[in-house]
Amino acid sequence: MKAIIPVFVVALLLAYGCGGGNESVADAPVDLNGTSLGIALVTGGTAYPPNASYPIVFDLVQSGNTVTGEYSTATTTVATSGTVAGTVSGRTFSFTLTEDVPCSGTFTGSATVASSSISFSGAYSGDDCSGTTQAWFSVSK
Repeated sequence: MKAIIPVFVVALLLAYGCGGGNESVADAPVDLNGTSLGIALVTGGTAYPPNASYPIVFDLVQSGNTVTGEYSTATTTVATSGTVAGTVSGRTFSFTLTEDVPCSGTFTGSATVASSSISFSGAYSGDDCSGTTQAWFSVSK
């Protein structure tokens, strides 16, 4: 029983912090401005083989809670690109990708923005002329 109490106290300190000011990095406003690159991993759909991965790039401009910009991907068989339109609420970035190249398509998704705003990750799904796609992604500035 005596050994459990120190472990419990340490867990509480880690969970609630060790003091300091009322502000934290988690309270910092989300800033998605700039270029973020990373990887997307296919989790379902008919357009790509399961578990296929490909690079993804977001070039975003944020004004208040509104986010606009462009995105691009490149698989071994096709490159896609289009526009991004979304909103930020708390640390959640909800968006629509409107594909222009190689054909028109629409994908909707949501991502969680890291407390530093350096990275965000989430998932999107939708369809274009290649079929349907569900994918998980993670990008960093």
